[in-house]
Amino acid sequence: MSRTSMMIGLAVSLAACAESEPSPDTAPLDTHDATTDTTGTTGDTTATTDTTGTTGDIAPGPTPAWWELGMGDPFLDELVLYYLGNAAHGGTEVAEVLETARRVDDDTPAAWTRAWQATAARLDAVAQASEAAGHLISAGHAYHRSSTYLRAAMHYHPDPRSPDVREMAQAEVARFSKYLAYVFPDTASVVEIPYEGTTLTGYWFRAKTSEPAPTLIAHSGRDAWAEDLMYIARAGLERGYHTLLIDGPGQGKVMRIQGLPFRPDWEVFITAVVDQLVSRPEVDPNRLVLLGASMGGYLAPRAATAEGRLALVVANPGVVSWYGSILATLGSYLPDFEAVLAQGDEAFDRYVTALMPYSPFLAWGIEDMAWHHGVTTPSALLHALSAFTFEGKADRIKAKVLVIDAEDEGPRGQARQLYEALDPARRALVVFTREEAGQFHVQPGATQVLTHKMFDWLDTELAR
Repeated sequence: MSRTSMMIGLAVSLAACAESEPSPDTAPLDTHDATTDTTGTTGDTTATTDTTGTTGDIAPGPTPAWWELGMGDPFLDELVLYYLGNAAHGGTEVAEVLETARRVDDDTPAAWTRAWQATAARLDAVAQASEAAGHLISAGHAYHRSSTYLRAAMHYHPDPRSPDVREMAQAEVARFSKYLAYVFPDTASVVEIPYEGTTLTGYWFRAKTSEPAPTLIAHSGRDAWAEDLMYIARAGLERGYHTLLIDGPGQGKVMRIQGLPFRPDWEVFITAVVDQLVSRPEVDPNRLVLLGASMGGYLAPRAATAEGRLALVVANPGVVSWYGSILATLGSYLPDFEAVLAQGDEAFDRYVTALMPYSPFLAWGIEDMAWHHGVTTPSALLHALSAFTFEGKADRIKAKVLVIDAEDEGPRGQARQLYEALDPARRALVVFTREEAGQFHVQPGATQVLTHKMFDWLDTELAR
């Protein structure tokens, strides 16, 4: 029996007795198969061992798919692929990522975090030695990779509320800022965007142009940080775009250092950003672009329903209801959760809490997502997420929207739904395929494939 089948079986059993305590005789289960199935198959892909004893040989199993990276878990394979992809812009080294992944000695968040912290510490020492010797470019690149490995350590951290998370986030910002100062001294700067009585830290990349230029605002979703979009900034600079990489409420450094959770009216944050950008003489106010990745594929078009100064929006992937995306993801491996939810918040909380000890991924996912939204229970999380939708409001978007889809996107994406809801005169659709190795959520490991198509579209639209 596959781990997914076991998880579903346990969920069904718990759903049947959601109003009672779980049986102490329930068999332990350790699975992360809550994520999108990226195997591309429907059968059992476990290698078969010849146990006849006649030859002692091991029968060859099926060849692993290119994205199966030996972590023994689809979710961790996905994370490793994501950080391998950062090597394209210098955020990681392929060998460092693979070596670190091999030191993750079990599938718990604690083991993941320990391994990446150790790699970050090693790179810190390398950077500091070069810095002391006056080799600032070398130091900057080492600090860049250290900052990425700190983000990786926090990506799958066992307790996002732990004090060490804030400390790591502060260390990450310091290292990434040194990278920019040493490697992009004339191009990049750290900026503070006024926002509701405080400021939000962003990274400003100024293109080499004497005329007002198109400007790209880029943010991620729940898990990634603004720093992870460095590949966007570099691609933009090559093409004459100013770029602002920034985290909003609930994201990256803003959540971990300032404690500001997600808000459904994302346009409040984006309007504050736009207000600042249009005051800059180097920015062309008629050529503003907003890009959102992952959950940002919901947040960016949501903001565009109310912020009318955006010329173009990129949603990767396109999403109309993030709440619907989460429900679909839960339903893909907990088929009876909605029936339990209908029994009331307490029954749903007991149901999910009973499953969490058997799945490090589920335990981490629920705790981490609830923390990002400023709540503490599974039911409160779903109530908070229910506000994250702009169904019936897509016609308010005045910008032209590039909707991105991927062949193996899974339940998180709603690209076709968003595309169909938009004004036909103000929409475009790009689908990344298996053939070009861009078939997964936000194209991990294929960022140059992504930026190639995305910027070709942006260039064409802004030249009209």
